[in-house]
Formats: sequence, C-alpha cells, structure tokens
Amino acid sequence: MTTISLTLQNVNGDPGASGGNINITNNTTIDAVFNEPSGSVSLSTVLLNDSVTIDGYTYSYDYLGSGDVRGDESQPAAFIRITSSPAGAPLSVGQTFAIDLTGQPGDDGYPNLQNGNTKLQVSDLDETENVSFPGVPCFVAGTPITTRFGTKPVETIEVGDEVWTHDHGLQTVRWVGCVEVDAVGNQAPIEFAPGTIGNYGYLRFSPQHRVLVRGWRAELFCGADQVLVAACHLLSEGKVRRVVGGRVCYVHMLFDQHEIVETDGALSESLYIGTQSLQTLPSASIAEILELFPDLKARVEREPMACQVARRHEAALLVSA
Repeated sequence: MTTISLTLQNVNGDPGASGGNINITNNTTIDAVFNEPSGSVSLSTVLLNDSVTIDGYTYSYDYLGSGDVRGDESQPAAFIRITSSPAGAPLSVGQTFAIDLTGQPGDDGYPNLQNGNTKLQVSDLDETENVSFPGVPCFVAGTPITTRFGTKPVETIEVGDEVWTHDHGLQTVRWVGCVEVDAVGNQAPIEFAPGTIGNYGYLRFSPQHRVLVRGWRAELFCGADQVLVAACHLLSEGKVRRVVGGRVCYVHMLFDQHEIVETDGALSESLYIGTQSLQTLPSASIAEILELFPDLKARVEREPMACQVARRHEAALLVSA
C-alpha cells in the first residue's frame, strides 16, 4: 500500500458533466490522501481499489487527464473527479480537483496553479500520457558526482563512499536507491545546456530536483545570496528543456542531512527526506532508510533544508532575468 498526501486545488462545478471550461477556484483541499493498494505511484492509472480520503471520508474517483493551464508548460496539471461518496460525506459525486504537477508537495507555495479559467475543457485533457504523482528529486544515471577520489557517475556510488558537499566538506553516503521509469510527462528529465548553471556539459535531473542558483539574481528576486530551485521551474527556450522519450534511470543519494553536492561543475541537492519523499519511495526503500535512521519519522517535519528554496513565481523571475 502506498499513500500519498497532497493539497488539491478546487475546481468550480462539474466540468466533466457540463462540458464547460475548467475553472480553478481560490479554495484548496489539504491533506487529501490517495490510497494505492498496488503500491503504484501512477496518478493516471486508477485501479479498482484506489481511493482518496479527505477529512476522514473515503471516496472513489476517476482520472480525467492532464493539460497545461492556459497553455503554459510551466503549469502542468492533472484533474480528478469524485465518482462515489459515502453517506454523510461533505463532497458529492462530480466534485473536481486540480493537482499541481510541478513543485514539491509540502514546500511553501505548493500548490500554485493559476486560479480562474484554465482555458481547458475535459475533452482537451490527455488521458493517455502516463502521469505520476508529484515525485521526489533525484539524479539521472550518468550524472558525474565529485567524491574524495575524483568524479564518479552517480549510479556507481556506494554506501560508505565520501562525497564532497558544498557546506560540510566530505560526507559519507548513507543510502543509495534507484528506479527506472518511462521518460514521459512529469517523469521526463530536465536537461540543462552547458554553462546554464555552471555545468561543463549537458546535465539532466528529475523535474523536482533542485539546483543551486547564486549571485545577483538570487539576491534581487529571492532575498538570499543563493537559493535552491526545482529544475522544472527553470524551463526556458534553448537552454533548459524537458527530454521526452525512452526510459530513464533516477538515482537517490542520502546523507545524514540534506546536502548540496557538485555535479559536473553545477551544485544540486541530495535526497531530502520529508513526508512526501517517504510516501513516494518504494516500500522496500523506506524500510531500508528507516533501519538506518530509526528516528526518521519523528524528524521528517523538522529536518532543515540545506538552503532556502525559491518559490515558483521567484523562479519565473530568475528565468526571465
């Protein structure tokens, strides 16, 4: 069983039945828990016993599809519709919700889809694309990581290896995990052209992986000399793009604390263990991590980030500068 907790953005009315435009309201529904008995993290594949629990009531739902709000590729969204409601439940059949597919659930400013008319109808949504729940950040296999003994591809790093970190020098790797997925939709990696973030060659990360941005732009738009920014929030024509097609292997690397490591001249984060990370990692991986860190469940809500994280609107300013 996989359970994934998200804050949903409410949609006005039942656009699936009315055929009208999908309009996102100002209201949100917090702590909506998706129950996936199969252990899947696929949002677009709704199996027989999948359900969502909101305020103690459990509902069945349909996946309506995905699309870009107002045609803006930086605002990909998925939509679900309640299909059965238990007696006495406050939500009725037809209640529709939007799910922000960018950003990291639990971060300040998530979710952040633009309110109002999405300029989408249910008939416009893509039901065929494989869409996962908003996921955890990770490296793409082949990414060079700076270690005590030079640069190593991330997939060859083992527990016990010492990796150079931006804030604490050499730190010991405590856990490594990997998963292979189809490079489609919000699972497709983000590629940075050489020099975009200090990288020497082409560099790819999962969409939610945060990279370090420093200098005057960070100071002007974020009020800090350096900030972590999700890769998907830095999409820009020519220099930062989503690479769709084939399969991609994502690799997680965990230290005693959240760290910033060197990747081919650029700086980016290690795995940050928060509530969302624990919910979307495979159950076997969670068991391994909890064995290494017995107190982890007690500390996930207060584990400090290695650096300030930029909000999506701040990231948009960084891109445009």
